[in-house]
Amino acid sequence: MKRILVLLIFSFSLSLIGYSQWNNHYYFNISVTPPWTSSFADAVFTSSDTGFFCYTVYAPSPSSPNDIFLKKTTDDYASWTTDYTNSNIGISSYSVKYFKPFIYYLWNFQGILRINWKQEGSGWQSLPNTIGYYRDFFAHDSSNYKILYLDASNRVIQRYFENNIEVRTDTFLTYKPSKIYYPKDTVGILLSLSSPSTGYNTVILKYTPSSGYSVVYQDQNQKFSDLYFPSINFGYVVGDSGIVLNSNDLGDTWNILNTGFNLKLNSVFFVNDSTGYVVGDSGLILKTSNYGLSWQQQNSPINTTLNKVFFVNDSVGFILSGQTLLKTTNGGIVWINEIPFTPNTLSVFPNPVTRICNIKIPSNFLTEKYLTLYLYNSSGRLIQQHYIDKHSEKVSINLEKEAKGLYTIILSNGKKFYGNKIIVQ
Repeated sequence: MKRILVLLIFSFSLSLIGYSQWNNHYYFNISVTPPWTSSFADAVFTSSDTGFFCYTVYAPSPSSPNDIFLKKTTDDYASWTTDYTNSNIGISSYSVKYFKPFIYYLWNFQGILRINWKQEGSGWQSLPNTIGYYRDFFAHDSSNYKILYLDASNRVIQRYFENNIEVRTDTFLTYKPSKIYYPKDTVGILLSLSSPSTGYNTVILKYTPSSGYSVVYQDQNQKFSDLYFPSINFGYVVGDSGIVLNSNDLGDTWNILNTGFNLKLNSVFFVNDSTGYVVGDSGLILKTSNYGLSWQQQNSPINTTLNKVFFVNDSVGFILSGQTLLKTTNGGIVWINEIPFTPNTLSVFPNPVTRICNIKIPSNFLTEKYLTLYLYNSSGRLIQQHYIDKHSEKVSINLEKEAKGLYTIILSNGKKFYGNKIIVQ
Protein backbone atom coordinates (compact mmCIF):
# COMPACT_ATOMS: atom_id res chain seq x y z
CA MET A 1 0.00 0.00 0.00
CA LYS A 2 1.33 3.39 -0.92
CA ARG A 3 2.10 5.63 2.01
CA ILE A 4 2.18 9.32 1.19
CA LEU A 5 3.07 11.82 3.87
CA VAL A 6 3.17 15.56 3.72
CA LEU A 7 4.82 16.40 7.01
CA LEU A 8 4.55 19.90 8.39
CA ILE A 9 7.13 20.54 11.03
CA PHE A 10 6.21 22.72 13.95
CA SER A 11 8.68 24.70 16.03
CA PHE A 12 8.96 27.54 18.50
CA SER A 13 8.56 31.05 17.11
CA LEU A 14 12.00 32.51 16.71
CA SER A 15 12.80 36.11 15.86
CA LEU A 16 16.33 36.88 14.80
CA ILE A 17 17.08 40.56 15.07
CA GLY A 18 20.18 42.25 13.71
CA TYR A 19 21.69 41.52 10.34
CA SER A 20 19.45 40.11 7.64
CA GLN A 21 19.21 36.34 7.48
CA TRP A 22 16.90 33.61 6.27
CA ASN A 23 15.46 30.87 8.46
CA ASN A 24 13.63 27.64 7.75
CA HIS A 25 9.91 28.24 7.65
CA TYR A 26 9.13 24.56 7.32
CA TYR A 27 10.01 21.49 5.35
CA PHE A 28 8.08 19.68 2.69
CA ASN A 29 8.76 16.10 3.67
CA ILE A 30 7.11 13.84 1.16
CA SER A 31 7.73 10.44 2.63
CA VAL A 32 6.66 7.12 1.18
CA THR A 33 7.41 3.68 2.48
CA PRO A 34 10.27 1.98 0.60
CA PRO A 35 10.56 0.81 -2.11
CA TRP A 36 8.17 3.57 -3.22
CA THR A 37 9.93 6.83 -4.06
CA SER A 38 8.82 10.43 -4.53
CA SER A 39 10.08 13.24 -6.73
CA PHE A 40 9.51 16.86 -5.76
CA ALA A 41 8.77 19.16 -8.69
CA ASP A 42 7.96 22.77 -7.84
CA ALA A 43 6.17 25.16 -5.51
CA VAL A 44 4.58 28.60 -5.79
CA PHE A 45 2.89 30.93 -3.34
CA THR A 46 0.14 33.44 -4.00
CA SER A 47 0.15 35.20 -0.63
CA SER A 48 1.77 34.95 2.77
CA ASP A 49 -0.49 32.08 3.79
CA THR A 50 -1.54 30.41 0.52
CA GLY A 51 0.67 28.11 -1.52
CA PHE A 52 0.79 25.13 -3.86
CA PHE A 53 3.38 22.42 -4.48
CA CYS A 54 3.47 19.41 -6.77
CA TYR A 55 5.26 16.08 -6.72
CA THR A 56 5.12 12.53 -8.07
CA VAL A 57 5.10 9.18 -6.30
CA TYR A 58 6.73 6.32 -8.22
CA ALA A 59 5.93 2.63 -7.94
CA PRO A 60 8.83 0.18 -7.73
CA SER A 61 9.91 -1.57 -10.91
CA PRO A 62 8.55 -3.53 -12.72
CA SER A 63 5.27 -1.99 -11.60
CA SER A 64 4.42 1.11 -13.64
CA PRO A 65 1.84 3.31 -11.84
CA ASN A 66 2.92 6.84 -11.02
CA ASP A 67 0.71 9.21 -9.04
CA ILE A 68 1.00 12.99 -9.37
CA PHE A 69 -0.19 15.39 -6.71
CA LEU A 70 -0.82 19.08 -6.29
CA LYS A 71 -1.16 20.15 -2.64
CA LYS A 72 -2.58 23.43 -1.37
CA THR A 73 -2.46 25.36 1.90
CA THR A 74 -4.50 28.41 2.88
CA ASP A 75 -3.52 28.68 6.56
CA ASP A 76 0.18 29.52 6.47
CA TYR A 77 1.18 25.85 5.99
CA ALA A 78 -0.55 24.62 9.14
CA SER A 79 -2.39 22.09 6.99
CA TRP A 80 -2.30 20.87 3.40
CA THR A 81 -5.05 19.43 1.23
CA THR A 82 -4.85 17.58 -2.08
CA ASP A 83 -6.03 20.02 -4.72
CA TYR A 84 -5.45 17.70 -7.65
CA THR A 85 -4.29 14.11 -8.12
CA ASN A 86 -4.04 11.62 -10.95
CA SER A 87 -3.12 7.96 -10.54
CA ASN A 88 -1.46 5.34 -12.70
CA ILE A 89 -0.54 7.73 -15.50
CA GLY A 90 3.18 7.06 -15.73
CA ILE A 91 3.90 10.75 -16.30
CA SER A 92 5.54 13.03 -13.77
CA SER A 93 4.61 16.44 -12.45
CA TYR A 94 6.74 19.19 -13.91
CA SER A 95 5.87 22.60 -12.52
CA VAL A 96 3.28 24.77 -10.87
CA LYS A 97 3.15 28.45 -11.88
CA TYR A 98 1.19 31.51 -10.76
CA PHE A 99 -0.01 34.20 -13.13
CA LYS A 100 -2.75 36.18 -11.39
CA PRO A 101 -5.35 34.98 -10.64
CA PHE A 102 -4.65 31.52 -12.08
CA ILE A 103 -2.57 28.60 -10.89
CA TYR A 104 -1.17 26.60 -13.80
CA TYR A 105 -0.22 22.97 -13.23
CA LEU A 106 2.05 21.40 -15.88
CA TRP A 107 2.57 17.67 -16.26
CA ASN A 108 4.62 16.09 -19.02
CA PHE A 109 2.85 14.61 -22.05
CA GLN A 110 -0.57 15.33 -20.52
CA GLY A 111 -1.11 19.08 -20.87
CA ILE A 112 -1.72 22.03 -18.60
CA LEU A 113 -4.41 22.47 -15.98
CA ARG A 114 -5.58 25.88 -14.79
CA ILE A 115 -7.66 27.00 -11.84
CA ASN A 116 -8.74 30.41 -10.52
CA TRP A 117 -7.69 29.87 -6.92
CA LYS A 118 -9.54 32.99 -5.70
CA GLN A 119 -12.88 32.02 -7.18
CA GLU A 120 -15.05 29.96 -4.86
CA GLY A 121 -15.98 26.65 -6.44
CA SER A 122 -13.70 27.17 -9.42
CA GLY A 123 -12.82 23.90 -11.12
CA TRP A 124 -9.80 22.78 -13.10
CA GLN A 125 -9.74 23.66 -16.78
CA SER A 126 -7.58 21.92 -19.38
CA LEU A 127 -5.50 24.00 -21.76
CA PRO A 128 -4.55 22.60 -25.19
CA ASN A 129 -2.78 19.28 -24.88
CA THR A 130 0.94 19.32 -25.62
CA ILE A 131 2.80 16.09 -26.29
CA GLY A 132 6.24 16.67 -24.91
CA TYR A 133 8.45 17.61 -21.97
CA TYR A 134 7.67 21.08 -20.66
CA ARG A 135 10.43 23.65 -20.46
CA ASP A 136 8.57 26.83 -19.58
CA PHE A 137 5.21 28.59 -19.66
CA PHE A 138 4.16 32.24 -19.54
CA ALA A 139 0.70 33.83 -19.32
CA HIS A 140 -0.35 37.48 -19.52
CA ASP A 141 -3.99 36.78 -18.77
CA SER A 142 -6.51 33.97 -18.93
CA SER A 143 -6.60 33.81 -22.73
CA ASN A 144 -3.11 34.87 -23.85
CA TYR A 145 -0.20 32.56 -23.04
CA LYS A 146 2.88 30.80 -24.43
CA ILE A 147 3.97 27.17 -24.03
CA LEU A 148 7.58 26.01 -24.46
CA TYR A 149 8.31 22.28 -24.64
CA LEU A 150 10.56 19.58 -26.07
CA ASP A 151 8.67 17.28 -28.43
CA ALA A 152 9.15 13.56 -29.15
CA SER A 153 11.60 14.40 -31.97
CA ASN A 154 13.84 16.37 -29.59
CA ARG A 155 12.76 19.69 -31.09
CA VAL A 156 11.94 22.75 -28.96
CA ILE A 157 8.49 24.11 -29.79
CA GLN A 158 6.89 27.37 -28.68
CA ARG A 159 3.14 27.82 -29.17
CA TYR A 160 1.34 31.17 -28.87
CA PHE A 161 -2.29 31.47 -27.86
CA GLU A 162 -4.44 34.59 -28.14
CA ASN A 163 -8.03 34.46 -26.94
CA ASN A 164 -7.39 30.74 -26.33
CA ILE A 165 -6.69 30.20 -30.03
CA GLU A 166 -3.25 29.16 -31.31
CA VAL A 167 -1.96 31.93 -33.58
CA ARG A 168 1.70 30.98 -33.98
CA THR A 169 4.02 27.99 -33.61
CA ASP A 170 7.81 28.23 -33.70
CA THR A 171 10.20 25.29 -34.03
CA PHE A 172 13.74 26.04 -32.88
CA LEU A 173 16.54 24.29 -34.72
CA THR A 174 19.55 26.62 -34.41
CA TYR A 175 18.78 27.56 -30.83
CA LYS A 176 16.84 25.60 -28.22
CA PRO A 177 15.38 27.90 -25.55
CA SER A 178 14.68 26.59 -22.07
CA LYS A 179 13.38 29.79 -20.37
CA ILE A 180 10.93 32.41 -21.61
CA TYR A 181 9.72 35.74 -20.25
CA TYR A 182 7.37 38.15 -22.00
CA PRO A 183 7.62 41.68 -20.58
CA LYS A 184 5.01 42.59 -23.21
CA ASP A 185 2.54 40.18 -24.71
CA THR A 186 4.22 40.55 -28.11
CA VAL A 187 7.85 40.90 -26.96
CA GLY A 188 9.71 37.95 -25.49
CA ILE A 189 13.14 37.29 -24.00
CA LEU A 190 14.44 33.72 -24.15
CA LEU A 191 17.45 31.96 -22.65
CA SER A 192 18.72 29.55 -25.25
CA LEU A 193 21.29 26.89 -25.98
CA SER A 194 24.10 28.17 -28.15
CA SER A 195 23.55 25.25 -30.55
CA PRO A 196 21.57 22.00 -30.55
CA SER A 197 24.66 20.06 -29.49
CA THR A 198 25.34 22.01 -26.28
CA GLY A 199 23.52 21.39 -23.05
CA TYR A 200 23.33 24.83 -21.50
CA ASN A 201 22.16 28.38 -22.18
CA THR A 202 24.74 30.82 -23.49
CA VAL A 203 22.46 32.98 -25.64
CA ILE A 204 19.79 35.58 -24.93
CA LEU A 205 17.20 35.86 -27.72
CA LYS A 206 14.64 38.58 -28.25
CA TYR A 207 11.39 38.11 -30.15
CA THR A 208 9.26 40.80 -31.76
CA PRO A 209 6.55 40.28 -34.38
CA SER A 210 8.32 42.59 -36.84
CA SER A 211 11.82 41.08 -36.69
CA GLY A 212 11.22 37.59 -35.30
CA TYR A 213 14.08 36.15 -33.20
CA SER A 214 17.47 37.80 -32.89
CA VAL A 215 20.51 37.21 -30.67
CA VAL A 216 20.91 40.18 -28.30
CA TYR A 217 23.65 38.69 -26.09
CA GLN A 218 25.99 35.70 -26.33
CA ASP A 219 28.83 34.44 -24.15
CA GLN A 220 30.16 30.93 -24.73
CA ASN A 221 32.01 31.06 -21.40
CA GLN A 222 28.89 31.65 -19.30
CA LYS A 223 25.83 29.51 -18.71
CA PHE A 224 22.54 31.29 -17.99
CA SER A 225 19.99 29.86 -15.54
CA ASP A 226 17.09 32.24 -15.05
CA LEU A 227 15.61 35.62 -16.02
CA TYR A 228 13.05 38.06 -14.63
CA PHE A 229 11.55 41.41 -15.65
CA PRO A 230 10.05 43.47 -12.80
CA SER A 231 8.72 45.93 -15.41
CA ILE A 232 8.54 46.22 -19.17
CA ASN A 233 11.99 47.77 -19.66
CA PHE A 234 14.03 46.42 -16.74
CA GLY A 235 15.23 42.81 -16.87
CA TYR A 236 17.80 40.60 -15.15
CA VAL A 237 19.55 37.33 -16.11
CA VAL A 238 21.66 35.13 -13.81
CA GLY A 239 24.00 32.21 -14.38
CA ASP A 240 27.31 30.54 -13.60
CA SER A 241 30.26 32.10 -11.78
CA GLY A 242 28.03 34.63 -10.02
CA ILE A 243 27.12 36.38 -13.27
CA VAL A 244 24.21 38.84 -13.34
CA LEU A 245 23.18 40.79 -16.43
CA ASN A 246 20.69 43.63 -16.54
CA SER A 247 18.86 45.51 -19.27
CA ASN A 248 16.94 48.76 -19.13
CA ASP A 249 15.76 48.86 -22.75
CA LEU A 250 13.43 45.86 -23.04
CA GLY A 251 16.27 43.43 -23.60
CA ASP A 252 18.00 45.15 -26.53
CA THR A 253 21.30 45.51 -24.64
CA TRP A 254 22.70 43.74 -21.56
CA ASN A 255 25.30 44.84 -19.01
CA ILE A 256 27.40 42.62 -16.74
CA LEU A 257 27.03 43.28 -13.00
CA ASN A 258 29.66 42.22 -10.47
CA THR A 259 28.26 40.25 -7.51
CA GLY A 260 31.67 39.46 -6.02
CA PHE A 261 30.89 35.73 -5.84
CA ASN A 262 31.97 32.88 -8.10
CA LEU A 263 29.12 30.45 -7.39
CA LYS A 264 26.40 29.42 -9.79
CA LEU A 265 23.23 31.52 -9.49
CA ASN A 266 20.00 29.60 -10.12
CA SER A 267 17.14 32.07 -9.69
CA VAL A 268 16.42 35.81 -9.70
CA PHE A 269 13.46 37.88 -8.55
CA PHE A 270 13.02 41.65 -8.25
CA VAL A 271 10.23 43.28 -6.25
CA ASN A 272 10.73 46.46 -8.28
CA ASP A 273 13.22 47.74 -10.86
CA SER A 274 16.00 48.35 -8.31
CA THR A 275 15.45 45.88 -5.44
CA GLY A 276 15.91 42.19 -5.96
CA TYR A 277 17.34 38.86 -4.86
CA VAL A 278 19.39 36.10 -6.45
CA VAL A 279 20.06 32.64 -5.00
CA GLY A 280 22.51 29.94 -5.95
CA ASP A 281 24.69 27.02 -4.94
CA SER A 282 26.02 26.42 -1.41
CA GLY A 283 23.13 28.38 0.16
CA LEU A 284 24.11 31.69 -1.46
CA ILE A 285 21.54 34.50 -1.08
CA LEU A 286 22.30 38.00 -2.41
CA LYS A 287 20.22 41.17 -2.29
CA THR A 288 20.55 44.48 -4.13
CA SER A 289 18.73 47.78 -3.67
CA ASN A 290 20.47 49.75 -6.42
CA TYR A 291 19.79 47.92 -9.70
CA GLY A 292 22.51 45.34 -9.03
CA LEU A 293 25.39 47.82 -8.75
CA SER A 294 26.22 46.32 -5.34
CA TRP A 295 25.11 43.14 -3.55
CA GLN A 296 24.83 42.12 0.10
CA GLN A 297 25.03 38.49 1.16
CA GLN A 298 22.31 37.27 3.51
CA ASN A 299 22.70 34.42 5.95
CA SER A 300 21.13 31.09 5.01
CA PRO A 301 20.40 28.29 7.51
CA ILE A 302 21.23 25.69 4.86
CA ASN A 303 24.24 25.30 2.58
CA THR A 304 22.53 23.25 -0.12
CA THR A 305 21.63 24.43 -3.63
CA LEU A 306 18.92 27.10 -3.61
CA ASN A 307 16.71 26.58 -6.66
CA LYS A 308 14.11 29.34 -6.65
CA VAL A 309 13.42 32.74 -5.07
CA PHE A 310 10.16 34.68 -5.34
CA PHE A 311 8.18 37.30 -3.46
CA VAL A 312 4.42 37.81 -3.17
CA ASN A 313 4.87 41.48 -2.21
CA ASP A 314 7.67 43.81 -1.11
CA SER A 315 7.95 42.11 2.28
CA VAL A 316 6.97 38.44 2.00
CA GLY A 317 9.32 36.15 0.10
CA PHE A 318 10.25 32.50 -0.26
CA ILE A 319 13.28 30.46 -1.27
CA LEU A 320 12.93 26.87 -2.43
CA SER A 321 15.69 24.27 -2.06
CA GLY A 322 14.46 20.84 -3.03
CA GLN A 323 11.81 20.10 -0.42
CA THR A 324 12.99 22.85 1.94
CA LEU A 325 11.30 26.24 2.15
CA LEU A 326 12.70 29.46 3.59
CA LYS A 327 10.44 32.44 4.30
CA THR A 328 10.72 36.13 5.18
CA THR A 329 7.91 38.45 6.19
CA ASN A 330 9.71 41.79 6.12
CA GLY A 331 11.95 41.92 3.10
CA GLY A 332 15.03 40.74 4.96
CA ILE A 333 15.33 43.26 7.79
CA VAL A 334 14.28 40.59 10.29
CA TRP A 335 13.60 36.97 9.40
CA ILE A 336 11.07 34.96 11.38
CA ASN A 337 10.73 31.21 11.76
CA GLU A 338 7.15 30.70 12.85
CA ILE A 339 4.95 27.70 12.12
CA PRO A 340 1.56 27.76 13.85
CA PHE A 341 0.98 24.02 14.07
CA THR A 342 0.02 21.70 16.92
CA PRO A 343 -0.18 17.98 16.16
CA ASN A 344 -1.59 15.22 18.31
CA THR A 345 0.63 14.68 21.34
CA LEU A 346 3.13 11.83 21.15
CA SER A 347 4.17 10.21 24.43
CA VAL A 348 7.98 10.27 24.79
CA PHE A 349 10.06 9.33 27.86
CA PRO A 350 12.25 10.19 29.55
CA ASN A 351 12.05 13.90 28.80
CA PRO A 352 14.62 15.48 29.17
CA VAL A 353 16.74 12.65 27.78
CA THR A 354 20.48 12.02 27.71
CA ARG A 355 20.74 8.85 25.63
CA ILE A 356 17.78 6.59 24.78
CA CYS A 357 14.39 8.13 24.00
CA ASN A 358 11.36 5.84 24.16
CA ILE A 359 8.27 6.54 22.08
CA LYS A 360 4.91 5.04 22.94
CA ILE A 361 3.01 3.90 19.86
CA PRO A 362 -0.50 5.42 19.79
CA SER A 363 -3.19 2.75 20.13
CA ASN A 364 -4.60 3.43 16.64
CA PHE A 365 -1.11 2.88 15.18
CA LEU A 366 -0.52 -0.53 16.78
CA THR A 367 -2.02 -2.41 13.84
CA GLU A 368 -0.09 -0.38 11.24
CA LYS A 369 2.63 -2.32 9.41
CA TYR A 370 4.65 0.72 8.34
CA LEU A 371 5.46 3.77 10.46
CA THR A 372 8.01 6.54 10.00
CA LEU A 373 9.76 8.39 12.82
CA TYR A 374 11.29 11.85 12.30
CA LEU A 375 13.57 13.92 14.53
CA TYR A 376 14.07 17.65 13.82
CA ASN A 377 16.23 20.21 15.56
CA SER A 378 14.95 23.63 16.67
CA SER A 379 15.75 25.14 13.23
CA GLY A 380 13.55 22.63 11.45
CA ARG A 381 16.43 20.55 10.05
CA LEU A 382 15.80 16.79 9.71
CA ILE A 383 18.31 15.02 11.99
CA GLN A 384 17.09 11.43 12.01
CA GLN A 385 14.54 9.41 10.03
CA HIS A 386 13.60 5.80 10.79
CA TYR A 387 11.30 3.42 8.91
CA ILE A 388 9.57 1.10 11.37
CA ASP A 389 8.01 -2.12 10.12
CA LYS A 390 8.18 -4.16 13.33
CA HIS A 391 7.04 -2.67 16.61
CA SER A 392 5.17 -3.37 19.84
CA GLU A 393 3.80 -0.68 22.11
CA LYS A 394 7.00 1.37 21.99
CA VAL A 395 10.11 2.06 19.93
CA SER A 396 13.42 3.63 20.96
CA ILE A 397 16.01 5.87 19.32
CA ASN A 398 19.53 6.76 20.44
CA LEU A 399 20.17 10.49 20.96
CA GLU A 400 23.57 10.14 22.61
CA LYS A 401 25.40 11.75 19.67
CA GLU A 402 22.96 14.63 19.22
CA ALA A 403 23.84 18.12 20.45
CA LYS A 404 22.13 19.44 23.55
CA GLY A 405 18.97 21.38 22.85
CA LEU A 406 15.31 21.29 21.89
CA TYR A 407 14.06 18.82 19.26
CA THR A 408 10.79 17.86 17.63
CA ILE A 409 9.88 14.19 17.24
CA ILE A 410 7.07 13.04 14.95
CA LEU A 411 5.58 9.61 14.26
CA SER A 412 3.43 9.03 11.16
CA ASN A 413 1.56 6.23 9.42
CA GLY A 414 1.50 8.19 6.16
CA LYS A 415 -1.90 9.76 6.76
CA LYS A 416 -1.97 10.84 10.41
CA PHE A 417 0.85 11.88 12.68
CA TYR A 418 1.69 12.54 16.32
CA GLY A 419 4.40 14.81 17.65
CA ASN A 420 6.06 16.27 20.71
CA LYS A 421 9.07 18.31 21.77
CA ILE A 422 11.96 16.75 23.65
CA ILE A 423 15.04 18.17 25.36
CA VAL A 424 18.42 16.49 24.91
CA GLN A 425 20.75 17.11 27.84
